[in-house]
Amino acid sequence: MNIGIFTDTYYPQISGVDTSIKILRRGLDALGHRTIIFTTTDPGAKAPETDAFRLPSVPFLFLPSRRIAFTVPPRLLTRLKDLKLDIIHTHTEFSMGYFGKLAAGILGVPMLHTYHTIYENYTHYVAGGRVVTPSFARAYSRTFCNGATAITTPTEKTRELLLQYGVRKPVHTIPTGIEFDKFKRGLYSPEDIQKTRAELGVAPDELMLVTIGRVAKEKGMDAIIKAMPQIKSSLPRVKYVSIGDGPYVSELKTLANGLGVADSVIFAGPRPWSEIGKYYQSGDVFVSGSTSETQGIVYIEAMASQVPLIVKRDKSLDEILLDGETGLLFDTPAELARHAVNLLTDAGMRKHLSDNAYAFIQPLSADIFAQRMASLYQELINQTPARRKRIKLPLPVRRRR
Repeated sequence: MNIGIFTDTYYPQISGVDTSIKILRRGLDALGHRTIIFTTTDPGAKAPETDAFRLPSVPFLFLPSRRIAFTVPPRLLTRLKDLKLDIIHTHTEFSMGYFGKLAAGILGVPMLHTYHTIYENYTHYVAGGRVVTPSFARAYSRTFCNGATAITTPTEKTRELLLQYGVRKPVHTIPTGIEFDKFKRGLYSPEDIQKTRAELGVAPDELMLVTIGRVAKEKGMDAIIKAMPQIKSSLPRVKYVSIGDGPYVSELKTLANGLGVADSVIFAGPRPWSEIGKYYQSGDVFVSGSTSETQGIVYIEAMASQVPLIVKRDKSLDEILLDGETGLLFDTPAELARHAVNLLTDAGMRKHLSDNAYAFIQPLSADIFAQRMASLYQELINQTPARRKRIKLPLPVRRRR
């Protein structure tokens, strides 16, 4: 099959969406399919890129780290037919998503859409939520999804949410897989881990809580910082390290300073994704306060790294985290603090949770992910009439000289 993947978020941007697409693309390529990426320009992108088209774009007004395409070059529209795409797979509800819809109409092929982001949790980015409300976000999501042939979501939580929104098209749950070899124990030596901890500012005799991901309000990192005074009262030699960047860093630094734990909270900034397993394994415990995840790829990556988890209770975790067996759940900063102290002082419990979690996530391999998605592609292609009506492009007008 020839598969067109349309996304606003792609390398060199780092996010759960980008990670999911990269894993899917490599898996599909390994199965013998051809994937062609349609995305936005980015100042950090390297050229040339194989089977990738970048459309002119500008930074998104409310989230400058993300980009929005503002035009479709006419020459790309004329090339679409030559690419012989069998299916369109969109990963955004914005500019490239609409270009994907246009491409599907032009070619007369099915369009599969993956719903990655629960936008009602992100409306605070637009004028503090006063302009784009949660109800508008729900209506917008419903309209876009109902324009696709079918939809996939990474969890049942998100599938049920779309059905509540009024999405009428078929919605399939296909969890994103991960490449276990990038996170396996033994990939990095004890010396590598100790060197990494030292670079992050963690001494050999200190314990380390770690979070990996975008530093944003909806990620709930304030709960972790609020728990730090209680944790430090029992374990003075502990550090909390955040790997990643985002718009909420200054607010969290202010919070840490006000609570008197600024010297124990480290914002290390982003790190290369190719080495991200090393940063997971540098931590003694992975922590997260987010309830905005559609699947929580970072949780699965932490499990693959065999690092025990303490995370905020959320329905999206029902399919991967069994409280007390594959990780620990908390509702309040005080509960998080109690879990952290107990886990950091009990090596046996850490091993019990990490071993169980590693075994539990084995079905979430990248290979199985690609196979399930390829099967759905073929099913949608088979269901599409061979002579489906296509949108005709206007012929270019030649000017007389």
